[in-house]
Amino acid sequence: MTLAAAVMTACRKEDAAQESGDPSSKTVNLTVNIDNPLNTRATGISGDETDEAKVNSLQVFVFNGEAIDGYASASNAKSLNLGCTTGSRTIYAIANAPSLANVTSMSELLATVSRLGENATNLEMIGKKTEEIKADTRSVNVDIDRLASRIMVKKVTNALTSPALKAQNFVLKSMYLINVAADINYGMSGDYQISTWYNKMYYQSGNNRGSLTFDTVNETVAAGTSHETAHYFYAYPNHAEHSSAESWSARATMLVLKVQIGTVLYNYPILLPPLTSNHSYEIEEIQITRPGNLDDGKEGGTDEQEPVQGKDCEFTIFVKPWTTITVADGTII
Repeated sequence: MTLAAAVMTACRKEDAAQESGDPSSKTVNLTVNIDNPLNTRATGISGDETDEAKVNSLQVFVFNGEAIDGYASASNAKSLNLGCTTGSRTIYAIANAPSLANVTSMSELLATVSRLGENATNLEMIGKKTEEIKADTRSVNVDIDRLASRIMVKKVTNALTSPALKAQNFVLKSMYLINVAADINYGMSGDYQISTWYNKMYYQSGNNRGSLTFDTVNETVAAGTSHETAHYFYAYPNHAEHSSAESWSARATMLVLKVQIGTVLYNYPILLPPLTSNHSYEIEEIQITRPGNLDDGKEGGTDEQEPVQGKDCEFTIFVKPWTTITVADGTII
């Protein structure tokens, strides 16, 4: 049955490619190449971004107006061949996404929802290009961008100013994202209403997207020294405003550091700017100078939602296209 369904889908799409409505159009065999940035997903606390160029899967759609004119998919490839007809065509290339073989129109593709949980191995990417396909056209290059945003912390420093606190044991327990938008449609329309959120108002243990939103650290950091392992987190676009209301509503994504000083546990919530696809939000250094919000041990308390004040946490978040440029500046908490 699965084989039969696959054959029927292929035949349907091949038939659609022949029905351009223009008797002068010709069928061509087109090679579509994608051009993606070096990194599709960093490997959490390892800081190793060099192994993240792999494209696990590639799907290409060619549309003639709304109608599908060609479709093909491939695994572990950055190019593929498909048949389509000549004329002005809109080409979409999508990498690392679940199968979209049943999509039959451009509006259906753009309305299809992508879910952050599907990004656990490699990040989903999408690209669009409008091209005049001629009888002698043999290949087209399509640039693709990530749907997700990346939040990166490069260094956390124990910069406590109080002599009494300096003498206390300082343990960086964990860092994580809360209020994480977890879906978006492939059209990335501005009026899209997010329906799935991870870690609403606080970290929810046991959620299976920990590799995207949570890192355990448990490292003792002596006074005046730093934890210098890079940490990477991923979220879908979110332009909601900050809220500390006790009842859930859509709100801005935040980065939270959980630190134990002596026997007392503190939270350091950092309000992130509006998150946009394919942008990296990078913090070069976080310097913790004073106690943060006292951890009240409750789920959804203000200790994880209320941003720490400037006297406790001063920092700069660098927003840039997703590259690996080094920024020489510091952040103080």
